[in-house]
Amino acid sequence: TALAHAVLAENPEVVELLMRYGADTSLQDRTGRSAVDHAIEIRARHREEEQAAAAAGEAYEPPYKGRSIADMLLYSDAFTLSALS
Repeated sequence: TALAHAVLAENPEVVELLMRYGADTSLQDRTGRSAVDHAIEIRARHREEEQAAAAAGEAYEPPYKGRSIADMLLYSDAFTLSALS
């Protein structure tokens, strides 16, 4: 789906736009995973990268600021149009 592609591309702006227009977060790809599943996997990877950087004494710069894409999708009921404006 377009939403899954935006998630996999780690593009929060497009995810926000698609959510604004009612993208279905429950649709699954041919592997049986939804955009939410992909977002959770990406968030876990970012946390692992952050922990590895901390263990090495290095600074970690998240790929984007603000809410993670996983949070956007997981809490989409609370993610209202006013929050996007």
